[in-house]
Amino acid sequence: GGRNLAGHLLAHRDLGDLLRTPGVDAQWLLHEAARNNLVETMAELVEHHGADVDAASEVSGREYDGTGRQPPLLAAAQDGSVAAVEWLLGRGADAERRSDFDNGCSMTALWAAAENGNV
Repeated sequence: GGRNLAGHLLAHRDLGDLLRTPGVDAQWLLHEAARNNLVETMAELVEHHGADVDAASEVSGREYDGTGRQPPLLAAAQDGSVAAVEWLLGRGADAERRSDFDNGCSMTALWAAAENGNV
């Protein structure tokens, strides 16, 4: 699905090329890198491309049960990306920051991790 494609692209393509793709920005790439546990890519996005460890990205799809905004820490916790969670927390990501979905769903990273068996 989209997760595997995003992870593959992040792991194998130049970030500069990806950032020139219409509709792609550093914040969305940080979200996807967090989901895929790509810590080196996350560091490059934050340090060189202006991504913010706390800013939420627009997400949608069946796995999210709607459309909404989700911070990178929540994405990493939801998918069991332990190294990404540790990296984000080490750089000041807010553990209490919630997702915000159009269906009323709102959760923290800990809740998402527990819900997906990653605690």
